Amino acid sequence: MTDAQNTYNQAIADLGQNKADSIELYTKAYSRLSGLKLSGDDKQLYNKLSVLASVSGKYDAYKSFSDSGYVTMAADSLVCAAGRCAVNADNAKEYGCELQRAA
Repeated sequence: MTDAQNTYNQAIADLGQNKADSIELYTKAYSRLSGLKLSGDDKQLYNKLSVLASVSGKYDAYKSFSDSGYVTMAADSLVCAAGRCAVNADNAKEYGCELQRAA
């Protein structure tokens, strides 16, 4: 198992089994891998997490603003998340995370 995969698995463990599929996972794992020298499968995992984290961060902001009653800021975050989906569509296809990005 590669260092990046170990880091990804540790992020899952830190979040707990019930949150293993949450958007928080992508952001946490991506931030742990940022700045490391990666190659091969590790680089592929990093690229995948990069796409997913860019979209999920804005979606998470949308949920937070929405839950707090900040409707305008929530809408802005949701529009930004949709924009990041569109911008990253080709990368998602290349890195094999289209279904996760669409979820």
